[in-house]
Amino acid sequence: MTDQNGSDQSGNPGDQNGGAPNGSGDAAVNPFSGLEGDNQIWIEAKGAKSVADVVTMARNSEKMTGGLQLPAKNAKPEDISSFFDKAVKNFMPEDASGYDFAMPEGMPENMPYDVEMSDNMKSWMHDSGIPPQMADKFHGHIVNEFMIPAYEAELAEVQQMVDTSNTLLKKEWGEPDSQEFKTQMEYTMKAVNGFDGYKDALIQAGAIDEDNNILNAALLMPLAKLGELHFSEDGLVTGDNNEPNPFADDTRNWTKSKDIIAADPAKAKSLITAAGKNPADYGL
Repeated sequence: MTDQNGSDQSGNPGDQNGGAPNGSGDAAVNPFSGLEGDNQIWIEAKGAKSVADVVTMARNSEKMTGGLQLPAKNAKPEDISSFFDKAVKNFMPEDASGYDFAMPEGMPENMPYDVEMSDNMKSWMHDSGIPPQMADKFHGHIVNEFMIPAYEAELAEVQQMVDTSNTLLKKEWGEPDSQEFKTQMEYTMKAVNGFDGYKDALIQAGAIDEDNNILNAALLMPLAKLGELHFSEDGLVTGDNNEPNPFADDTRNWTKSKDIIAADPAKAKSLITAAGKNPADYGL
């Protein structure tokens, strides 16, 4: 086709650019081609292909975070506190009973555990808005760094007291396997167990423990004279009689002990006390 001047007109009417209308063909395919630097890297990493993809990601992110915005470093304390309250809300148990503390590995087998302290810690953590996972780690830190060292230090102190007492007892009474030592120890334990409530008082005073370990020999040794004065009877103290005490450690006779308990409970109680034992342990 020719115009009035005789020149040819080819192609589509009105197509004066011979190709992509409204600018570059790349811009029509990739709406983010104009981005540079970190923005371009972020878009490529997320795999967004359109503006709609970016909007969807933004909405999903808002749903996941609940619209939370990280406070500035100089934010007010109440704003920071509010942020943390909202951030951990979905992780918090309904009350303090929802916490479950695991005992740390390596905790001494016989170490006493303060349940009341644990319950108080759970209440404090719940009131403070600490999630269970963080609370369990905090509890483990308290046990490992404070409770276990305190328990081990207490054991070491008790052992030192026992060693010091044993040294003094050996100096005054001889070796533990000697007859003098055994006799004096039996007199002492007769006094300890022979008066109601006396042993408890000695435990409170730190002179002896529940297992009859002597922690302060200087306080216990005079009791040997008291035991000899008030509880000594013929046939009651190991080695100082013709008929050994069947309840004493080195002359123990279970058959005879049972016979005496059955036939004469009063005598059995006296023999048990003389041997430095507690009659209640034998049901008397």
